[in-house]
Amino acid sequence: MKKFDKLEPGDILLFRTTKNSPLHDKLISFAEWLIGEKMTKHSYHHVAMMGVDGQVFEAVWKGTICHPLAEVDKSGLIEAYRVKNVTDIQIQEALEWAQANLGKKYDFVKLFLGWAGLDQKHAEICSTYVGNAWKAAGVQLTKKVHERVYSPDDIAANKKVIKRVF
Repeated sequence: MKKFDKLEPGDILLFRTTKNSPLHDKLISFAEWLIGEKMTKHSYHHVAMMGVDGQVFEAVWKGTICHPLAEVDKSGLIEAYRVKNVTDIQIQEALEWAQANLGKKYDFVKLFLGWAGLDQKHAEICSTYVGNAWKAAGVQLTKKVHERVYSPDDIAANKKVIKRVF
């Protein structure tokens, strides 16, 4: 059985930055470190969320999209996490929020400056897209409750809320 066959709707995919990662992924991790967002042993540069029927929700350069897991670049190191103690209704609410917020622009300004991003109603970055989906279901993925912008490392650091699947 392949490890990706174990994924369930709502699972969170965290993409770890390694020495073989492309330059743009390393720059994202460096920016997290530079502004003090690196909160884990490893650095992560991207986060996505599993939908139903093998679909993945994510905010990428072309905006918020939903596409098959087969189209996700799996050449790097991907870790899967599951939100602890959630109901099927909460998973459904998170997925419905992600679906309802497809087509938003990718917020490049928010990615690098955080506080100076575009209007939240019209733009997202990967970590806030997944985090806001779960927030709509009543789950705070990060330890920073009132933070407008957070990183994949912030999500990975909250072991009280998520557990590693692989």
